[in-house]
Amino acid sequence: LRVKNDQLRDDRVRFYERLVDWAPVGLAYFDRDLVYRLCNQTNANYIGKPLDQIIGHRLQDVVPENPAVWTAVEQVLTSGEPYPLQLMSVVFVGREDEGAHDFLIAFMPDTDAFGETHGVYVYAREITDITRTQDALRFLSEASIQLAASLDSHAVMNAIIDLAVPYLADFC
Repeated sequence: LRVKNDQLRDDRVRFYERLVDWAPVGLAYFDRDLVYRLCNQTNANYIGKPLDQIIGHRLQDVVPENPAVWTAVEQVLTSGEPYPLQLMSVVFVGREDEGAHDFLIAFMPDTDAFGETHGVYVYAREITDITRTQDALRFLSEASIQLAASLDSHAVMNAIIDLAVPYLADFC
């Protein structure tokens, strides 16, 4: 019976390891000192660093450009309450496409039966391409409305410029 239970436990561990490793979302775990204890390859790819430069290192050292992320993790550690899935802009330096990227991120506390929080689980999904596409479609929709609103070419051009300037400024 023990051999069968040991095999079942080993199968479960292997299953969960593979599930985390192959997940198409970034997964990580921080301890109370904000040190990465676990990180899957997808999350390492988001960060733009190899796993050995992430696991065992403090969050602030791995992603120093993102105090909003540190604050959210510290909030979960302090309150023991989850930080629900929401849009967060995360800045990366050292990635091929460095700069601000949009993510859906959630932070979940790792609490024991006594309510003590020992760490934080992270779920992250990059959606930069989706948000940029939405912005482009929004611009095209607003530009179409302006083009249809008048036959006066100067008025139409001024309206389009008024729409384009903030869009281009955000892009720059």
